[in-house]
Amino acid sequence: MPFKMVRRTYPYFQAAHLFKLGTRLEQNRYGHSFCKRLYLFLGEANCMHTTNEIIKMLSWSNSSEEQKKGIELAQQFRCLEVFFQPIACDYSKDVWANCAIVIAKHSDDELAPYILDMLIWLQDMNWPGAEIIEKRLICYKKTQDLAETLNNLIENCLALEDDVWLANLSRLMANTELINCLKIESYNALSSSRGQEN
Repeated sequence: MPFKMVRRTYPYFQAAHLFKLGTRLEQNRYGHSFCKRLYLFLGEANCMHTTNEIIKMLSWSNSSEEQKKGIELAQQFRCLEVFFQPIACDYSKDVWANCAIVIAKHSDDELAPYILDMLIWLQDMNWPGAEIIEKRLICYKKTQDLAETLNNLIENCLALEDDVWLANLSRLMANTELINCLKIESYNALSSSRGQEN
């Protein structure tokens, strides 16, 4: 039974919801590290006031100097949960582009637990930061892990007839190493969507 994708209000918990709904995503490293990541997230919540201040600094309405300072401070976080399209009373999509910059600066190993979160960001390419996340995924070298999550996601996109998201995911075919790791069904689906987009 494919999962029902609901447009996000807070992607971190939505991603956790997908994990629980048995889409086989629990078989990858995202699911394996879920409890550990939640513990780290709650551990940093003790400094949430400072975290909120840093995230607010990432707003595109701030000066370039303020945004640059916010990015530098955000880079010190060891847990990236709070930077995946955060929504709060003090900020919204105005911080997403810089949040994507913060995420994209991390190594493949550091991003490995967040592959699903990054793919969810591509659900709408009009979202600020989506193109930054796309470019980072195209450069992602741990293609076997990426392909495993992507295969399951494509299966559900097909079941839900979410052609827009599928077309957005087809942009990742620019990662030539990824193509070799995809299931033939996934490759055909992305190729078809890519052709329709062009």
